[in-house]
Amino acid sequence: MSEALFRSRALAQAQTHEDKADLVRLSPAWTRWAYWVIVGGALSAFLYVGLARVDEWAQGPALVHVEGATELTAKAPGTIARVAVEPGQVVDRGDLLATLTADNERAQLKRLQQEFDLQLARTLRDPSDQAARQSLVSLRVERDLAQTRLSDLFLRAPRAGVVDDIRVRAGQAVNPGDHILTLGGEQSSCTIWALVPGRYRPELELGALVHFNVHGYRYAQASAELSSVGAQVLGPREVTRYLGNEIAGALNIEGPTVIAKAELPGCTFTSDDDVFRFHQGMGGSGEVQLRSEALWAVLFPDLRKVFRWFE
Repeated sequence: MSEALFRSRALAQAQTHEDKADLVRLSPAWTRWAYWVIVGGALSAFLYVGLARVDEWAQGPALVHVEGATELTAKAPGTIARVAVEPGQVVDRGDLLATLTADNERAQLKRLQQEFDLQLARTLRDPSDQAARQSLVSLRVERDLAQTRLSDLFLRAPRAGVVDDIRVRAGQAVNPGDHILTLGGEQSSCTIWALVPGRYRPELELGALVHFNVHGYRYAQASAELSSVGAQVLGPREVTRYLGNEIAGALNIEGPTVIAKAELPGCTFTSDDDVFRFHQGMGGSGEVQLRSEALWAVLFPDLRKVFRWFE
């Protein structure tokens, strides 16, 4: 019944002279613009795939090594009595930097000097006394050694420079070889030492781009070109021995490692529009560029064979 009703109405509508409605009506202007947009997007995609490049990087911990800086260490065991300088202070050659307690050494030197003077007087009274002469020579050697031990307790600047880093405080006990402070200079240069996983050694090439991201500073990055690469792949123990326990202890060294170096154009970096200076041992992360390939070669690796065949 319902089918007959709708059919009769459809026949009646078809017999009228009114315009028939379209099932789908498309705007010619819209379709024309859409066509060119699609064509433009496709061409842009082809150009991007053909011209864009993809970089591959080797990453690892890194640190700053200040070339030209002098690390001053303790020459004798003792206790720091006084630190005579502050970080950033300019010093001249021979200026006193720090002293260790020297009461025992002074007393010993005073005693030896008195004995030497007495023996010298005896020798002058009787120049033919060979025993007195031998004793005088022995006392002179002991006195000179005591003077050397005493002078070792006074740390002085071997050259003019700027105090960069102080590692001790008054009352601290030190042993021979312990780091006291670092003396820098105006002609210092800074080098990035990146600890790259050893498997990347065959792919590291001089002149490759190196990025150094400074830990603790937002948006702080320094870039340079790779200037030298270690000839051997080292284990964690060898790397620690090369860097030193103090510096290596602050880095996460795991597995075989190769040391890649890049000399920075300057010893400063920028973070949040503020300029800071690099210091010896500052840590961060390093990125060394391995290769740069076209995007099409990465997406369609089989096409490389085609181009090689044409070559």
